[in-house]
Parts: sequence; structure tokens; C-alpha cells
Amino acid sequence: MYTNYALHLVMTYLFMWQFQIKEGGFNLDENKGSEILEHFIKIAPCYNEVTPGDMGIAIVKDGKYAYYSPADDLDLGIVIGDPITQGVAKQAMEEGRPVTRVISAEKSSYDVGYIACVVPFKDGDKVVGCTIVTQSVSIWENLNGISSEVVASSQQL
Repeated sequence: MYTNYALHLVMTYLFMWQFQIKEGGFNLDENKGSEILEHFIKIAPCYNEVTPGDMGIAIVKDGKYAYYSPADDLDLGIVIGDPITQGVAKQAMEEGRPVTRVISAEKSSYDVGYIACVVPFKDGDKVVGCTIVTQSVSIWENLNGISSEVVASSQQL
């Protein structure tokens, strides 16, 4: 379940690393987080094509959603232009650090368990936005149920 989110973090940091290349690239120290977020907005529509699994992606810039594409099986109902008011994205932006959270179906507003991974970006010391990746955990819950049944069946033998 966490493989896709580890991949998201790796891709995010690789993307940021590319900005440190001095020849023919950008230097992260000379670029602002807001500029990097603009690049993410441009590549976000291709995100699901280069990552395994079906994920939703949202990008927040200046406290408002600037991009959103839901996963096929999980739509958070995010509206571009709406402000961040709660949740894991607000936590990451307030704390200025990456946050990953598993939300159970019982606690989810969408009746679907999911995992959310948020990576904030800064201009200097000020958090100016973040990338958010979400994925339903229903397939993992189904696999857990099936594996439990297999274990129970094998114990009866």
C-alpha cells in the first residue's frame, strides 16, 4: 500500500533534485517553491501514466487548490480555487513538512478508506503550497480479507 506513496516522495524529490543541476537546469536555491509548483501543475495530468496504480493528485498554491484530478475510485470533490480549510494538506502546510496519513473508511467523509501523502513547498521559510496524492485502500483491504480467509481455510486442513 505504501509503495505508491514512497514512489510519490521519490518522484517529488527527484523532480526537486533536477532543479539543482547547474548546467542547463535550474538551481533549487534560485527557484521558489511557487515556481516549482507551477511545473508540477504542468506535469500533473501525466502523473497517473508514469506511476503504478490509480491515484488522485491535487496541487495547492497560495492556500487554494490550483489543480485536481481524482482517482477513478476516490473523488474528494475538490474544486479548483477553493481554499484549504482542513485535513492532511492543511496540517502539512502549517507544519512545513511532508505528512502521510491513512484514513479508514469509518473516519472518511467519502465512505472509502484511503491514504493521503502531502509534500509542502516553500519560498524561503514560507510554505506556499503542496502536492497531494491520494489512493483508495479498498484493494488492499480486499486482499487482506482474502488472505485471512486463505489462512483460516489452511488451518482447518
